[in-house]
Amino acid sequence: MNELLERAESANKVMPLIFIIDKSGSMSGAKIASVNKSMADILPELKKITNENDGAIIKIGVMEFDHTPNWITPALVEPHLFNWVDIVTDRGLTAFGAACKSLNEQLSRNALLSDPEGYNQPVIILLSDGEPTDEWSHHVDKLKQNQWFKLSQKFAIAIGHDAVSKENLEALYSFLGHVEGIMLAKDVATLSKMIEVVSVTASQITSNSQAPTSSASMTDAQIDEQGMKDTYKAVNSAVDANVDGAVTASNDSFGDLDFSAFT
Repeated sequence: MNELLERAESANKVMPLIFIIDKSGSMSGAKIASVNKSMADILPELKKITNENDGAIIKIGVMEFDHTPNWITPALVEPHLFNWVDIVTDRGLTAFGAACKSLNEQLSRNALLSDPEGYNQPVIILLSDGEPTDEWSHHVDKLKQNQWFKLSQKFAIAIGHDAVSKENLEALYSFLGHVEGIMLAKDVATLSKMIEVVSVTASQITSNSQAPTSSASMTDAQIDEQGMKDTYKAVNSAVDANVDGAVTASNDSFGDLDFSAFT
């Protein structure tokens, strides 16, 4: 057996939980305030999951982006060691392509995922309220070739009614590769609760779902497609049950938009 895999099987499982947060000018005011409050509030819940899940450790990574991406966490950090500092918006644009490029660079054993003990399946949550302002499709295509990204559970929370445009939903669908992970928070109250439910539910399921994967074996890793579908279904059900006014793939067609046109 590969030495790294042997070490991974005997080690505590680390599940990366990565947030990609839009801090462009349109996110100012109540939107970013709701994101900041939610991020601070979920840390004790994520710590509780780790404490109650023998051998499982959740570690958080956060990227903020406007016209440029910036990693708030240079390395993955455990919830109890993470002191959330509020994100401040500026007049920046929504450089979604640049954010995807940076995420692709960080999803590597030479960067964010450098622990040779290996990792469990990552969970990636994108929060954004508007259409990309840069050329993004090339960077998304490159990101989708990343083995860590392929194996990750991915969710996108579109914030506000303005986020439900053909252009924005096309970008979110391209990022995820499916509609099941796209959700709409129509107002800040919905947004706050949705961030909590999605992050906590996905973390509970995924941190228990599989043995850790050695970073050296990613090219040979197998994607559990049924397991991923089950997770998306469970998260959608949790959101539908606990978030009033939420729009998810299981309860709405996003205005009958034909997502098949984006494939």
